[in-house]
Amino acid sequence: MKLQVSPLRDVEQARAVRQLFLDVYGEAYPIALYYEPENLWKAHQHGDTICQVALDENKKVVGHCALYRSAPNPRLLEVGAGLVHPSARGSGGIGLLLDGLLEYVRVNRIADWVFGEAVCNHAVTQRTLSRAGFVETALEVDLMPAAAYTKEASASGRVSTLLSFFEISDSAREIHMPRRYKRTLEEFYGTLKILRTSAPTGALANRDPVRSKTQLTTFRNQSADLLRLQVQSIGKDLAQELVHEAAILQLTLPLADPCMEFAVDAARANGFFLGGLLPCWGEGDHLLLQRLKTEPVWDSVALDSERSRCLLRSIREDL
Repeated sequence: MKLQVSPLRDVEQARAVRQLFLDVYGEAYPIALYYEPENLWKAHQHGDTICQVALDENKKVVGHCALYRSAPNPRLLEVGAGLVHPSARGSGGIGLLLDGLLEYVRVNRIADWVFGEAVCNHAVTQRTLSRAGFVETALEVDLMPAAAYTKEASASGRVSTLLSFFEISDSAREIHMPRRYKRTLEEFYGTLKILRTSAPTGALANRDPVRSKTQLTTFRNQSADLLRLQVQSIGKDLAQELVHEAAILQLTLPLADPCMEFAVDAARANGFFLGGLLPCWGEGDHLLLQRLKTEPVWDSVALDSERSRCLLRSIREDL
């Protein structure tokens, strides 16, 4: 099947996108926007969500992928909501959609980085991102609820997701690598081939924070029972900020902050373990740590590359 890729054209195509999500996920996809054609069309027109669709020979919408802002840094865009109708699978639709969106970013210079979040109940999306030049740097363990995959019966429990990043443009930065994760971070930076200067360790890098209050913002996804704490600056009260009830609790720590050692110690004491590296997540790079209420089912995590399997081993060793 030969597909044609183009930006979302009108509200009628947005209604076809809704039907596509219903055909693939039923009503269980955790982002309501794709079930709301009028709102999706408005978001596309305003540039809040940039949608691409794949059309078959009969001009029927059989694929979709989008760009949107989900990170604190407005110059970092997420590519996601990618899916292809079962009738069009094997046609390379997701790859075509992804290439079109990356070209849109380059031409319009609307971002410095793009990242994707690939599910790990299969490796198809991971493979597509890797072929496009994305680099795997973080694994969100048991992120997605199993209910999202009931219709296609592709998961029996919660589904982990693999984060991969693609550089459009970048600049040199100084970072503070905590000792516990120094080797892992060095491996990530070596693969990304971006310029980072590691600040010297010692008294300055290990000191307690000057600030009494941690500055952070929160992001909650009710359907996934996820709470993400996005730290801008580390304060003495960080441990107090980690007292939350959620199936998945994520913590992103700014690697530009000289108190990273303090923060990692506080997080580890509160049950957090490695998630990975998030390049240019905020004003700079962030370290992702995570905490789960239940024991992960590691055997259900399907990974495509040796790099991602090495990341999984590092995470399991840190738990």
